[in-house]
Amino acid sequence: RARAGYQRKTVPFYVEEARERYRTVAAGTWSTLARVLMKQGRDADARQALVKSLAMARTAEASSAYAELAAKEGDTNTVLDALGTAILTGKADQGMVDRFRAAWSDAKMPLDSEAWLDRRFRRESRNPLQPAPFHGQLARPRRAVLLEMVTGAACEPCISVDLAVDAMLQRYSREDLVVLSHHMHAPPPDPLVSGAADARAKFYGARGAPTVYLDGEAIEPGEGTAAVAGQVFDELDAAVRKRLAAAAGASIELKAHWSGNELKVTAEANGIEAAPVLRLQLFLVEKEVSYSGANGFRLHPMVVRNARELTALRGEWTIAVDASNLAVVAVLQDVETKKVLQSVYLDATK
Repeated sequence: RARAGYQRKTVPFYVEEARERYRTVAAGTWSTLARVLMKQGRDADARQALVKSLAMARTAEASSAYAELAAKEGDTNTVLDALGTAILTGKADQGMVDRFRAAWSDAKMPLDSEAWLDRRFRRESRNPLQPAPFHGQLARPRRAVLLEMVTGAACEPCISVDLAVDAMLQRYSREDLVVLSHHMHAPPPDPLVSGAADARAKFYGARGAPTVYLDGEAIEPGEGTAAVAGQVFDELDAAVRKRLAAAAGASIELKAHWSGNELKVTAEANGIEAAPVLRLQLFLVEKEVSYSGANGFRLHPMVVRNARELTALRGEWTIAVDASNLAVVAVLQDVETKKVLQSVYLDATK
């Protein structure tokens, strides 16, 4: 299997992942049969085939066909539910989206359709990884491990990493673990890509997604579908716990305040002498972005939107921004070795 992006890489064979892929193929077969039966006017048989298809895997095509059958019966609620499922797969075509919007408008629903889709995703897409909160021993002075992942909203090999990182965000506080998500076109266009994320991927020399860095060091925890997420999580968790046991190499004072639509950020690194190779990097992130990607994720955490490299180990950054669900991350890094000495997360919700 080739990883998303430009670099080809051989990855291990996982039995459960193969089963997962088989179920998707089998679901497609039942969906195709349903379409044939619908053309023959055998709607009852088609419905049974679609039920079997959706029981194996939720696909946009089967969900759309199910909505067509429901529309014939005037069952608007089922139409919305089925087309909503198609959209949440991230693989709905424009025709499916248009039908959903038209049905939503006709039903005069009180809730915004995007909010409804977000609510459905939260309810139905529970992460299979539910780790316990971290209560391990911490070094002094305390450090925050920086986890950066290069990912893509349409990247299938990224699914396991995305799930594992989401679980890491639940397990660790932002005082112990800071996450930056750099989206890339991997390979289809991804609207969550930013110039800052692209620049960061180039800084590291990342050639594809998924790629993971801990404190500036590239690691390979694994990749694949949801079936591999547990193994990826275990690798990441062990690596983060090991790093938390090491004392921080410096401290960072980070502040932010709003003035209208301008966010002013000030940062200062302490406990270390300035050196030509050290840089204080600032990142503006959206804590959660709603977008149904082709890999099946709708809610994407810690998405990098902008960045600024300070010319000294202290400085400020003023950003004009409309979004409100934001956070700021400061990173003290050796730009030659890529080693991160310290990172700090600050909630900047307006």
